[in-house]
Amino acid sequence: MRGNINCVVPMVTNVDYSEHDVDVIVTEGLSPRERARVIIENCTHPIYRDGLRHYFTRALKRGGHTPHLLEGAFSWDDAFRKHGTMKHAGAEQRAQEAVTH
Repeated sequence: MRGNINCVVPMVTNVDYSEHDVDVIVTEGLSPRERARVIIENCTHPIYRDGLRHYFTRALKRGGHTPHLLEGAFSWDDAFRKHGTMKHAGAEQRAQEAVTH
């Protein structure tokens, strides 16, 4: 898909897969926060790292053992449906944040 879809996203609403499509990432001993950092830095395509770092930083401010921002997590899928690419996921939210802060 020419980099239009990021395979590592903050959260999904539904996962459909067969036993032949499962990939495993071993992060033994890491907390969810540590795991997120390792996956972002080592498993995501460089064009998506800044967006995932931004999402993660914002999610940490909300807190929790496994921090999430539902509105931000699902923006990746929403961006793909609207624009045919996830490359600008979260850009609309970042622009909105800049206006409200």
